[in-house]
Amino acid sequence: MATLEFDIDAYAAKYSGHPKVSRLEFIATHAAPSLAADALRLAIAEVKLSKDTLKYKTLVSRLASLAAAHPDLGLTPGAVDEAWVATTDAAASAAHERLEADLVTHKANQIKESIRNGHNDLGDFFYDRGKLDAALGSYLKSRDYCTASVHVVEMCLNVVRVSLEMTEYLRVESHVSKAEHGPEATSDPATLATLKAYSGIAFLGKANFKDAAKRFLEMAHHLPDGASDDPENPTPPAPPAPGLGIVRRMSQSGGVVDAAAAAAARRGASVVVAEDAAVYAGLCALAGFTRGELQEEVVGRPAAMNFLGIAPGVRGMVADFMAGDYSRCLRALGRAVESSFSLDIYLREHIEAIQASIKSKAMVQYLAPYQAADLGKMAAVFDTDSKTLQHALADLIAAGKIPMKLDVHAGLALRPPTRKPASSSSSSARPEPLDKAAASARAVMRDVE
Repeated sequence: MATLEFDIDAYAAKYSGHPKVSRLEFIATHAAPSLAADALRLAIAEVKLSKDTLKYKTLVSRLASLAAAHPDLGLTPGAVDEAWVATTDAAASAAHERLEADLVTHKANQIKESIRNGHNDLGDFFYDRGKLDAALGSYLKSRDYCTASVHVVEMCLNVVRVSLEMTEYLRVESHVSKAEHGPEATSDPATLATLKAYSGIAFLGKANFKDAAKRFLEMAHHLPDGASDDPENPTPPAPPAPGLGIVRRMSQSGGVVDAAAAAAARRGASVVVAEDAAVYAGLCALAGFTRGELQEEVVGRPAAMNFLGIAPGVRGMVADFMAGDYSRCLRALGRAVESSFSLDIYLREHIEAIQASIKSKAMVQYLAPYQAADLGKMAAVFDTDSKTLQHALADLIAAGKIPMKLDVHAGLALRPPTRKPASSSSSSARPEPLDKAAASARAVMRDVE
């Protein structure tokens, strides 16, 4: 569990609605008890702004259980506000009946725009009640009544927003792709940035770090004040303020704003904020890109580096990695994992794999210039013991990522001399093993054991 200092109030202030509650509930599950209690209090306050009475009662119950399990914390959880629950449920029941009746009337009148709005209104209602399956069904039904491309984009954003919460990443990808092909999406930078973010989260959710990095980095060209990659104007402008919502509005051609689409965009604005996207972009780039790709796609692009500047710690990790200061890069990553990354709803599941990938790539780059490398010095750089390092290097050798051998007794990693092409007179010589690297690694593992 994360125990280092974490400013839960500042963190929560960046989000709203469902994403805020989901993130706080996630923190309450994985954080130390005192931080979990603060997260639950903030989540309870936020959920009472909605009509999700079931989620409210669940959170209150969790806080009570936490207080009972940790009496030393002196928690005083409040009881369920039964009056609010009853009033909210009664109002919701009446609203549901009215919305269903309105939809029946719209269908009888056969006015497509009214029917589309009716399905969207029901989707919004179910979403506010925390009934994601019903909300998704209503948003999908609106598809048959879209009469303009802006309506299709709105439908896609609604479907993607709910699908992300349901972790249905294939549906996220398909509807992001559909929306990106609409002229309204391609003409509005804020909408494009949002779609890139949603797609990036889907790729991250499937542990496809390379494609996730590409999608998050593509946001750099669509956020306000994004820097240009034009070499004639290399100086990046000041980055957007951390915590700034990605989505601003969705506009129709000609600048006329569709109110329903704008409302849908605002509801999705806090799924990720710019600072989150910059963190995800930098970490996924370090884990998924080669050194050459990092140089070309990140370090060599002012827009990308400006974007990463929203998360200075991650930008520093990228700079340290490219400068060969792997010790500093990995220490910074380790501290960030303990203090915040392990509490991120989208990062936690993959952070160990991301760390392992970055560390492996750092080891490969560290050994690249050496014919012989001192394993003791390398262990100090990577803040590990010799035996752990030997096992890690043996795995990299077996995978063909390091063309070296380990001399465990001498404490060296040795690069074999380059062989000259065999002459015709040596054609009868005994052939070398095909998987020489793997055989070497197995021999090393026997020595290590």
